[in-house]
Amino acid sequence: MKAFSIFSLIVVSAVLINPASASAAQLHKPAIIGGSAGSIDNSPWQVFIVMRGTSQCSGSLVSPTMVVTAAHCLVGYAANDIRVWAGISKTSERSLTQEMPVASTNANPSFDVRTFSNDIGVITLGKPVDITGKVYPIALPFGVTPSTWPAAGTAGTISGWGVTSPSNAATSDQLMRAEVSVLAGPAEPCGQYGPDLDPAQDVCAGSPVGAVDACQGDSGGPLVIQGTVPILAGLVSSGNECAKAGYPGLYTRITSFLPWLQQQGSIATAAPEAPTELVATNLGSRVGVTWKAPSNTGSASTIWTVTAAPSGQMCVTASTTCEFDELPSGQELSFTVAGKNSFGTGPVASISPQFSSVTKIRKLGAVIPVKRIASWAGITSQAKLVTISESPRICSVKATDVVLKKRGACVVSLSRGKISHHVAIAVV
Repeated sequence: MKAFSIFSLIVVSAVLINPASASAAQLHKPAIIGGSAGSIDNSPWQVFIVMRGTSQCSGSLVSPTMVVTAAHCLVGYAANDIRVWAGISKTSERSLTQEMPVASTNANPSFDVRTFSNDIGVITLGKPVDITGKVYPIALPFGVTPSTWPAAGTAGTISGWGVTSPSNAATSDQLMRAEVSVLAGPAEPCGQYGPDLDPAQDVCAGSPVGAVDACQGDSGGPLVIQGTVPILAGLVSSGNECAKAGYPGLYTRITSFLPWLQQQGSIATAAPEAPTELVATNLGSRVGVTWKAPSNTGSASTIWTVTAAPSGQMCVTASTTCEFDELPSGQELSFTVAGKNSFGTGPVASISPQFSSVTKIRKLGAVIPVKRIASWAGITSQAKLVTISESPRICSVKATDVVLKKRGACVVSLSRGKISHHVAIAVV
């Protein structure tokens, strides 16, 4: 049996003894040892977890609705026992941000509370997190070679709100972070653990001489390795005390559980592919752009950026539609759409709609020559009045004039060659 410290299941007001073994090490409250103050801006995927108001853990968003954490943070708790916050650097900031509702929890069914093997679980949120702000999922290690990654000597980062000293029972209000090294590859022994370490289950990381480690209250938190993008390599799981020489921290090896995680919900596995079926629609005073997201790369975790040319206006969204107001009058338009997720930015798709858009404000009762409306659209040569759309009761054509009859939006369509120009007149 492993006589390890457990880095989560912490009663905040007490120091506990592992009831499974009289020889087990004492449990301390969770926090990073040998680290420094961090910011959630550098760990936008990290969440703070409280169980029944007395115990704490950490976790990582891997999609807008999925948090990955340690199984031992979930066993023995119902979904309504667990509270989750994202986007905070300090636990005292919880009142300033919206709590994320928990729909369900699922500890890996093979988790062994005696040995801490298969120490991984998932919290499913009741609604998606807004990923267009300061909260964003982290990439999982798809595309790496599990038999060699991460190799010994690879640099990593750990972070959490646990204790900052083995002798201090108080957890940290401030998110702490520390740099560690992977000390053994996936098939190599580590420190003095001997047969207690299963390298297929755990990443061994820290410092050979101790001094830097995760500790109680950090359970479930991320071990992050920086590749082309930040990658979640492990979860704070267990270890022999905290920051003890010869006994580095043990982190649940994420590569061993990728198939299981994919069964829990939609997660990104690569950078997004290009969107398809782009459509730009004239909405009178606005232009709407819609597209179809690819379905095979975790599109729910994708942020889309739509850029209008020639104005350079941008719209950022997690949905598949954007609307633009106040585009330059009379100019031919084009739009580009590109998706970005935790793996990077995908290819750009573009559309050049066959219209330009103009907005003007005129008073009720005005009579406006079609030639003047054409000049608003930038048409200096003869233009053909195609139609008055969306607003036949608000305005009408009389000879070569447009008459504004009622308050509202009058949309006039003109054509010159292959380009259709839409002039929206706000009648006041």
